[in-house]
Amino acid sequence: MSVRPEILDRMQQLGLIGPLDSHFAALLCRLDSEGGGELALAAALTCSRTATGDVCLDISQLTLSESMVRLPEANLWLRKLRRS
Repeated sequence: MSVRPEILDRMQQLGLIGPLDSHFAALLCRLDSEGGGELALAAALTCSRTATGDVCLDISQLTLSESMVRLPEANLWLRKLRRS
């Protein structure tokens, strides 16, 4: 599954990420044009987690609130991130 940019807007509307998280994701995508939506999604979620004191994002352990939007399959998502 390829993540589309609209997913960040949807996650922001649902309160799963904030404006800073979305802007950080956009910045990383500008720096790595081949990272795609998967990079943007991981960046936004990771940035969001830092606000609660976390320093990483365990993709395989995402909570139900994140599943309110369709997330990529964890193994494929991780492979894509490793290539970015």
